[in-house]
Amino acid sequence: MEGALKRGLKSLRSQSETVRLPKNIPTWLYQLSFVHANGSADPWVAGDWIKVFRDSERALRRKARHRAPPGAEWNVDTACADLPAIPPWAADDDGAQLRMIVAIVRMAMGAALEAALVNDALNLSVPGDRIEDSDGAMARVYNDSFLVAVWTSSHAHYVAAVQSGVEEPPFPDISTIPNAANELDLSDLFARRSCPRQCHKPASPLLHVLMRSTYALTDSNPIYI
Repeated sequence: MEGALKRGLKSLRSQSETVRLPKNIPTWLYQLSFVHANGSADPWVAGDWIKVFRDSERALRRKARHRAPPGAEWNVDTACADLPAIPPWAADDDGAQLRMIVAIVRMAMGAALEAALVNDALNLSVPGDRIEDSDGAMARVYNDSFLVAVWTSSHAHYVAAVQSGVEEPPFPDISTIPNAANELDLSDLFARRSCPRQCHKPASPLLHVLMRSTYALTDSNPIYI
């Protein structure tokens, strides 16, 4: 995750013809530990950084929109809901609201990094270009995009929780939202379906559930629940 964020920031800075990123970026913006980031953050400059990252994202999205295939353009409804920044039912604890501000800045940064990585992917997949099997540049961009998206979504989930009235939701992390990185891998267990006796007894009920849920639904083999 840390490497993906740093490469995303490097990509964002390299697209200087589209965005204007300040020279020095505080470490709390991309620090993995939200606890440490919150401890060293300066919420009073949050508004300035949010504007920088949102302007960058908007510029990069406009750039990518004209390069995407028909029907795949990025469209965002900029109309805001008729709600205040902090609704009446949000958590009213000062600490919770300050942590929410820190999360919003980091979320805005993640969204800008996603936009930068989109343009990187488009640059690597220009029609007519071919990438050799030994070239892992595209795979790296795809993986970085996934990790940055998880980062952004986890912070968005945290902000939504505070605005819903939860004063101490789980800190943003790769484990706080569903994603492929924390999904259970049951492939080894499912591979034993041809010989269930090789399965350990405690895992046998789960194997039978997997087997029954993947039976073909045919008239000759109906499933009754």
